[in-house]
Amino acid sequence: MLLTIAPLARAALSVTPPQLHPDETGIVVTEVQSSLQGPSRWSVRLVRWAADGGDPTPIEGHISPRFFRLEAGGRQMIRAQVKDRGIY
Repeated sequence: MLLTIAPLARAALSVTPPQLHPDETGIVVTEVQSSLQGPSRWSVRLVRWAADGGDPTPIEGHISPRFFRLEAGGRQMIRAQVKDRGIY
């Protein structure tokens, strides 16, 4: 899995699909939706996440958008491309 959501964010965002798997070109596309009652601002980063609870490790890649704002109930598509496809 290449995207992780901090515990506080999990209460405020839903991610579809919930598990992200890059395609053959290293691209991941997901949609997030806010469950907050007001506007919020977000940033996205790529990390390697381990199920054993270890700390997430940053991964090089391109993300669009890197920063975004959501209104209450708002949605945002996020696209990312992992630079080193050999890591997943």
